[in-house]
Amino acid sequence: MIALSNGAYAAQVNPRGGGLAALSYAGADLIRPQVAAGGPPEFRGAVLAPWSNRIGDGTYHYAGADHHLPINEPDRGNALHGLVLDEQWQLGESTPDEVTLTVDVGPVQGYPFRLALRLRYALDDDGLTVTLQATNTGDREAPYGCGFHPYVVAAPGSLDETMLAFEAARRLRTDPDRLLPIDQVDVAGTAYDFSSGQRVGTRRLDDAFTGLSRHQLRVGDVRLWWGRALRWIQLFTPSERDALAVEPCTGPPDAFRTGVDLIALAPRESHRVVWGIVHDPAVRHSL
Repeated sequence: MIALSNGAYAAQVNPRGGGLAALSYAGADLIRPQVAAGGPPEFRGAVLAPWSNRIGDGTYHYAGADHHLPINEPDRGNALHGLVLDEQWQLGESTPDEVTLTVDVGPVQGYPFRLALRLRYALDDDGLTVTLQATNTGDREAPYGCGFHPYVVAAPGSLDETMLAFEAARRLRTDPDRLLPIDQVDVAGTAYDFSSGQRVGTRRLDDAFTGLSRHQLRVGDVRLWWGRALRWIQLFTPSERDALAVEPCTGPPDAFRTGVDLIALAPRESHRVVWGIVHDPAVRHSL
């Protein structure tokens, strides 16, 4: 693990998978940590690239060709969360409060394209900032998307009593068996409207939202923010209900097949996203 610190903030980054293994403020966890040096259990803190979420049947058609990815969610028949979860990222520049990691992606079965990923974690007085840049190093256009998978710790320990606030216009409806897209529906005035803030309660979430007007979300005393390139937020409640997975993503589930917010990277073209986490209890029940 790579340890970072700045003031009251401390973080750990796992070179295997490149994920955020731990983040704390004044000794208290802000996210559920990875508990081992291996790959991320339950995708805790994982980096999701070159796609996030699911690709149904692991198959997609791109630029005139059919591609077949290995299935790693066999109960639903999907290819899940990209290709870098178990990859060993290479350490680049490093200081006590900042680290850069790199990894090459492809060509592999189902993804005959080449990408270079550059990932930066930085701590300062305003918390953690994460930057991911993908560059197409191949000789043809490549489909691309990315996301991140931190589990924000519920405070004071019960997700049911934790306040959740964010502004989104639409929610993605999915089929209950495979969690693949059906359509988008407006959230205004529904149980999925968190614009004024409400307790998570007994909800079981595994839902993607878009039309993100404020580009930030609050879970109790923790605030996540993201740049405009991350156009979707996926929320997931684990069975332990001690945290909420808040996943900023470039696109929705099955984007490789639907084309919704799918990024097409030309040779030598780059794509950059940025997001962060802040301990911010001052305005607990508002954005």
